[in-house]
Amino acid sequence: MPDLPELQYGFRYIEYIDTTKDLKSFVPEMDRYALSDYYQWSLEPNSLVIIREVEEKISAVVHVTIHEDHVMLEMLVRNKLHSYHGSAGDLVVLVEKLIAPYYGKKQVRLEAMEHIVKYYSGRGYEVYGKSYHDVTWGNLTPMKKRLDSS
Repeated sequence: MPDLPELQYGFRYIEYIDTTKDLKSFVPEMDRYALSDYYQWSLEPNSLVIIREVEEKISAVVHVTIHEDHVMLEMLVRNKLHSYHGSAGDLVVLVEKLIAPYYGKKQVRLEAMEHIVKYYSGRGYEVYGKSYHDVTWGNLTPMKKRLDSS
C-alpha cells in the first residue's frame, strides 16, 4: 500500500518485532497461524495487518485486503493470552470507519465461521452468498456490510 491511514492510540500496524510475540485464539483453527504469518501477509500488496493493543499487550489482530470495490476482512483474532473483551470488535469498527473510507470503499466483506454469523448479523452484515464447507474452517458464510456515505 503506498500510504497508510494514521491510527488512533491503541491501534498500530504490525511490525517485524511482533513475530517474536505469542498469539493464541479462542478458535483452535486460527492457532495454526502465528504473528509471523500475519507479518508476512502485511507485506503483500493491498494487504494490511492491524494490532489492537491494551496495556501495551496485543489483544487482537485483523488482516484485511483492499479490493477494487470493497475491503475484505480476511482474519480477525482475539488473543486469549491478553484477552480484552471488545478488542476484536474495536478492530471491526476501525475497518468500517477508517480503513474502508480511507481507500474509498463502501463495503466490507468477510466469510464468517458458523458460530459467529449471528454476531455479524447484529452488526449490520447480511448474507450475500451460499454458505459452504471448508476443510479447515468448517461452514463459512459470505457476509457483507454496505457502509454509509456519511
